[in-house]
Amino acid sequence: MATEQDKPLERAVVTLVREFHRAANNSPSMSISQFRTLVSRHIPAAAQMVEDEENLRWLLQQMDVQRGQNISFENFWKFVKLQANEQFVIEKKGYCTCLLQ
Repeated sequence: MATEQDKPLERAVVTLVREFHRAANNSPSMSISQFRTLVSRHIPAAAQMVEDEENLRWLLQQMDVQRGQNISFENFWKFVKLQANEQFVIEKKGYCTCLLQ
């Protein structure tokens, strides 16, 4: 649990994990509908992407979510990486070269 004395990055990680589990009703994965709700409520910059079916299909493919499969935390973390890269591009006018495997 994050406390006020935690550093901002620690609080951010705790928040990501907590909100994933909250959206998934404490399950190890969430449905597409739950994912859409999570993004719409907490990441407004990406809300438009999950509302459009074609963009959503592309996003799920980038997250390695197979058709009919729920979204695991590992899949969700790939979404976080995509969002981090996008924010880096916006702020720094360049592409983040961090590698996640």
